[in-house]
Amino acid sequence: MDGMIRAGKLCEFVEGLVKRYNDEQREKVIWEVWLHRIFDKSYPDFVNSIDPEKNAAPTQEEVQSIVAESESILNAFLPACGEVTPAIDAGLNVRYRNAGRGNVR
Repeated sequence: MDGMIRAGKLCEFVEGLVKRYNDEQREKVIWEVWLHRIFDKSYPDFVNSIDPEKNAAPTQEEVQSIVAESESILNAFLPACGEVTPAIDAGLNVRYRNAGRGNVR
């Protein structure tokens, strides 16, 4: 440990330990889920069915949809000039609130 500190590699050492621990915990959780909940797939098939989702890049249509949705959210906001500011309720509906009184219309 002292050698790692002197060499300036302590951060890399700790990151390696944390990554190894997280990988082990992930494997344990995957095993337990497969063992108790998945009955129609073998363990390797189940593991392979999980990983592609994590590493798959979004399609061009998904990217365009995400960008369009983001633009619509941003377009709903007005500049903060103290008069009207947007509020988003739990259903992600944009409502406008009077900044001075807190009234929502």
